Amino acid sequence: MTEDAGRETRVVPVAGRNIVVRMLTDTQMLHLMRHAKILSSDSVEIPGKLDSMDRMLTILNSVVVQETDKDWLVQAQESGEVDIKDMVGWVNAFKSENKAPVVRRARVKRA
Repeated sequence: MTEDAGRETRVVPVAGRNIVVRMLTDTQMLHLMRHAKILSSDSVEIPGKLDSMDRMLTILNSVVVQETDKDWLVQAQESGEVDIKDMVGWVNAFKSENKAPVVRRARVKRA
């Protein structure tokens, strides 16, 4: 897929298996957050929440690089071995470990 060329990947552990995932795009992140908000809302009926859950799984499954891992993941989701909460953590896999140093202004000594 040419749209994925150059997207960063990481290995993430899922239920004892290491899976290579691509970094979520900004648009995918936006949709994930929107659906997460729907899931936590008390004003949304169960069918709406189930639709949001399905869409979140679709987005998260789409970033799995290898087809064999996708097949395993769907099977693990269906058997209850993997929960959506296990997958949402993939977002944190791409946080930079090299944070910019904190810069503080120097104090001027007064006599």
